[in-house]
Amino acid sequence: MNVYGRRLGCNENYFSSTQVFYITLLIIYLTSVSLVAMEMGTCVFPTQPLTQRESSWGIFCPGSWTAQRTTTQTYGNDVVVVNTRDTCLTLESVDNHGVFLKKETHIDVADRAFTPDPKKLFVGFCRQVLPESIEIEQLEPQVIIVSRRQIVCQVCRYTQQLPNQNVTTTLWYSNSMTPYLLRSEEICTQKNEGSNLPETVLSHTIMTVIETSGTRLFKSLLNEYKIQTIKKTANSTVVSVANYSTNIPGGLIREISVETDAAGRVISRSVTNILDYFVASSDYSRRPKFQMKSSQEIRWNWENLTQGSGGFPK
Repeated sequence: MNVYGRRLGCNENYFSSTQVFYITLLIIYLTSVSLVAMEMGTCVFPTQPLTQRESSWGIFCPGSWTAQRTTTQTYGNDVVVVNTRDTCLTLESVDNHGVFLKKETHIDVADRAFTPDPKKLFVGFCRQVLPESIEIEQLEPQVIIVSRRQIVCQVCRYTQQLPNQNVTTTLWYSNSMTPYLLRSEEICTQKNEGSNLPETVLSHTIMTVIETSGTRLFKSLLNEYKIQTIKKTANSTVVSVANYSTNIPGGLIREISVETDAAGRVISRSVTNILDYFVASSDYSRRPKFQMKSSQEIRWNWENLTQGSGGFPK
């Protein structure tokens, strides 16, 4: 008997003729589906383009949280109104599509303080909430510049159909460079029913990673990157520059935003700073109890907590 024949199973009935026939049909079917998808240039993603390990929240364990303070000055009629908003975001769970957060807020406006009810938020891995069966069009890869480096990015585009509105989003992302999502563009248009006029652009938002570097915060070296966001509407333009770190849940360290009207006059300014953060370990299941007192007094109480976060301002 031929040794190679026995080794390859040529002289033994590993597959019947019927099995070989169906296997051949399966191979032909899969090949045809792949070719059709390549020709169309679109495919249906049950999940988002980015994964859990590329999310600013998904890489952390449930129970991790971050606390921020936003101070906003609004200008109008020779009067400046100052309000302060303290926010605590706690990671509750992670699934295949994104993360679930609990948002607790305390607001001080014009000597009045109030605390809204906590909210549950869902944030996708690419900072968007996508339906499970949305059609995502894969475009040609493009090169963008980040910190004077040329980065080859995958590019995809999708459109969400909303009541009387369409939101078209384009993402530039790289699976090899933090923070992975390096640029995004969102155009929100309004449908003109019963008219031949083109859709009206309601808003146009561009997010760009403009720098990657390192910084020190709370006596630890952090991997930091800087993001610029420009949102334009018919009445105003908001320009924001924010510093993020991959070592902090959610990433945000500091953000400065300026809003101007159509004539270029400043309408408002806001500054957001991180107050404290906590990174839970894999075997830590309890979440901190967050108690809002006022914009000058924020306290966290833990049940049987054996590890602290440190660095909280007195």
